[in-house]
Amino acid sequence: MKNTNNPRVDVVFDFKKEASETKKGTVHVRIYNNRRRTYASTGVRLYPAEWSETWHVINRPDANILNKKIDEAVNEAKRQIKNCLESQTELPTATQLKIPTSSAPFLDWLLSEMESADVSPGTRKHYMTLYSSLSRYGAIRKFDDINHKTINAFLQHLKNTKSIQKVINGELSTVPISQNSLRNYYKILAKFVRVAQRQHLLPLDVLFGVECKRAPAPRREHLSEAELQKWIEVPLHLPHHLRARDLFLLQCATGLAYSDLMSTDFSQIEKFGEMYALSGRRTKTKEDYFIVVLPFAIPILQKYNQVLPNISNQKYNVYLSEVARLAGINKHVTSHIGRHTYACTCLSRGVRIEAVQKALGHAQLATTQIYAKLVNQDVLSAFAAAFSSPAAMRENSLHQNSGKP
Repeated sequence: MKNTNNPRVDVVFDFKKEASETKKGTVHVRIYNNRRRTYASTGVRLYPAEWSETWHVINRPDANILNKKIDEAVNEAKRQIKNCLESQTELPTATQLKIPTSSAPFLDWLLSEMESADVSPGTRKHYMTLYSSLSRYGAIRKFDDINHKTINAFLQHLKNTKSIQKVINGELSTVPISQNSLRNYYKILAKFVRVAQRQHLLPLDVLFGVECKRAPAPRREHLSEAELQKWIEVPLHLPHHLRARDLFLLQCATGLAYSDLMSTDFSQIEKFGEMYALSGRRTKTKEDYFIVVLPFAIPILQKYNQVLPNISNQKYNVYLSEVARLAGINKHVTSHIGRHTYACTCLSRGVRIEAVQKALGHAQLATTQIYAKLVNQDVLSAFAAAFSSPAAMRENSLHQNSGKP
C-alpha cells in the first residue's frame, strides 16, 4: 500500500550522545515517518565545536567540502524516498538507505588542495597519479583512516601491484615500481599530510613510524668528450634517430632538462661578442637560469630554424638508447645525461662552479657540486689509467732502480 504520510528528512549531529572535546561524533541523515525515526550515517565525523545549530559544519578549513557532502547525502535520501513513494513500496530502513560515503572528506579535501596548488603541469600530473592510486586503493578515505599503519600498508600495496614503463636496452619494458618512485609517492602524500596538520585536520604524530627509505643513489652518468665526439660522428639513417641526436646535442650544449628544452623559445638567444646566451626560468623548480650556449648548438638551431621537433620524453629516451648502441657508447643514455654532460664539460674547462650553478638553475650550490665530484673522478680515472699502463710501470721501475724520486 502506498505510504500516505509525508516523510521528513533532516540532519542531526551525534544523536548517540558520544561526542566530547576529545572524541568525535557522527553526522546522520534522519528520516521521520509514521512517528518513527531512521538514521543513516553520512560518514562525516566532528567535534562538538565544529557543528553549528543551523546544521552546518563550522570552524574547519574543509567545512565547505563536508557541508557539500552532507547536502548530497540529504538529497540522495530524498530521492530514494521519492522513488519508494512513486512505486508504492515500503520506505527504506537505515540499512537499506544507500547514502554515498565513498567520496570521503580526506579525498575530497586532497583533490581540492591539489587542484589549487601553484605547480608545474608535470608536478600536477604526479599529484593526480597519487590521488588516483589512493582512490583505487580504497582503505584511506577519511581523515580518521590516516595513521602510520595505513600509510605503510598503502606503500606496500603500491610496491606489490604498481608497475611502470622503462627503457631497457633500447626497448620499452614494464617493470615493478622502483624504490625511488615509491618514495616519490610518499613524499607527495607526506606533503599534503603536513598541510592537513597545519590546518589542524590531522594529529602531528601521523607520519611517525612510516618507513619509506631512499634507494642508494646511482652514479650520475655523463658523456666524456671522446664519447660526445662518437655521438656526433655516428652514421645515422633513420629520421627519428637524427632528430633525437640533435636534441641531445642541444641538451649537451645548453644543460636544459627535457621539459625546458621543449618549452624554450630559442629565437630569444642573445649574442654577446663571440658567445651566445639564453635566459629563462626552469619549468620544474621555477628557478631562473642564464645559460652560455656552447658553439656546436648554433648550427643545429639553424637547421630547425629555432623550432625544435617535438618528441615525447618516453620515445625520446628509447631513441637515445638506440643511438648510443649504434655509436658504441656503453652507457644508459637518457635525456638527463645531456644536462649532466653540459655541467661536466663546463667544469672540466675551468668554468667557476657558481657560474655553472646559475646556468643550470640550481637553487643550492651543493646540487652543482655533485658534478664537480664527477669531474674529479674523471681526473682520477685518467691518472690511474696513465700510471697503471705497462709503459708507466716500466718508467716507475727505472726510477726505483736509479734511486731517483
